[in-house]
Amino acid sequence: MIIVLSSSMMRAADADTIADGISSTELMRRAAESVYSEINSKGRIAIVAGLGNNGGDGFALAEILSDNGVKPDVYSFRGNMSADAAFYYNRITGKGIEVRFFDESISLKGYDVIVDCIFGTGGNRKIEGLYEKAVRKINESGAYIIAMDIPSGLNSDSGRVMGVAVKADLTVSIGAYKTGHFLNDGMDYTGKLVNYDIGINCDKGYYLVEEKDLEPLFPKRKRNVNKGSSGRLVIIGG
Repeated sequence: MIIVLSSSMMRAADADTIADGISSTELMRRAAESVYSEINSKGRIAIVAGLGNNGGDGFALAEILSDNGVKPDVYSFRGNMSADAAFYYNRITGKGIEVRFFDESISLKGYDVIVDCIFGTGGNRKIEGLYEKAVRKINESGAYIIAMDIPSGLNSDSGRVMGVAVKADLTVSIGAYKTGHFLNDGMDYTGKLVNYDIGINCDKGYYLVEEKDLEPLFPKRKRNVNKGSSGRLVIIGG
């Protein structure tokens, strides 16, 4: 079985891990390294980063790419950043990486890869204004789209689109899968889904049953059987 967490469970797991001695900025770095390991292109790469910790993951990713000889274009938004996002924002701008603030004139066409780091699991309201325009431009870009943790605009608990959402080709889940990856619109927007263990204590949550969990429960059938030969079936429906 695969462990699956709600957004509140994920926040609690993050807090427990930080209390055990792993800093939030180190976890952010590890999350960014996870996405970096999934980027195969050496072409033009854009990172669209929000103001919260998902945006901080994006700024950390920009630093890792730059340190490895790949200079991405980084876009963000005007407003107050979380402390951890500001930490990596200051690091990359100190290294000469320009961060452009998103406006309607910006085009995201022509990139090979775009990494969505706008909201992540913290997004819980309808996407509007410049954020909506950014999401639409990401979707219309023609690039290979990677979502950090969960596509922006997809509710990480319900899996419902909140007005508009990034439609990813690949979603890199961090720590544990989220319920929103699998419910409602989730599977239509996450694309290929992979999860990376970065040391967060994700040992309590829901469980997703896999085929290998059920296979031992079904006895091997003979070929010459009828419906009365194979036992009885119980269906439990929600």
